[in-house]
Amino acid sequence: DTTSVIDATAFADLNHLNELWIDRAKELELLKIDYTEIVRKRREPFVFRSLHCVTIHICQKLKDTTFLVFAPNLKSLSLFHCGAMEEIISVGKFAEVPEMMGHISPFENLRLLRLSHLPNLKSIYWKPLPFTHLKEMVVRGCDQLEKLPLDSNSAKERKFVIRGEEDWWNLLQWEDESTQIAFRSCFQPRS
Repeated sequence: DTTSVIDATAFADLNHLNELWIDRAKELELLKIDYTEIVRKRREPFVFRSLHCVTIHICQKLKDTTFLVFAPNLKSLSLFHCGAMEEIISVGKFAEVPEMMGHISPFENLRLLRLSHLPNLKSIYWKPLPFTHLKEMVVRGCDQLEKLPLDSNSAKERKFVIRGEEDWWNLLQWEDESTQIAFRSCFQPRS
């Protein structure tokens, strides 16, 4: 059994890594990061400060992208055709370092989130996020994604667009009815 792993901790010292594009890494199962090592060695947890854009395309065995919690300035995240992807940020992996939980608010600067053909994706993040800078969220072919990390405090002015299939939108579960009503105006159906 060969597991293909990339140790993302190796990217930590690339101070000018602005864009990460992983394409057709069909055997890649894990983007590993040693969370305890980061906490122990660094004064602050954000090791991918200059990373602004991540695109992962046709990585059929990759299950999550939890390392992105360490990219506070991420503006664009695009995940396409990753058949095994179950979570964007894995609560199980993140919980390995409980001292980090209070310091990190993922996707704080995210402007564009594109998720396409991720048939096993169940979660973006396990609790609501503020999404203060989000402009557009595009979800297509993610039928298992039944809940967005949104609540009534997310993107207070709701100036962003959510594009997706109408069938998917109609089956979404919401924090409460007021959240569902509030975000209805953000939705634009696409075929």
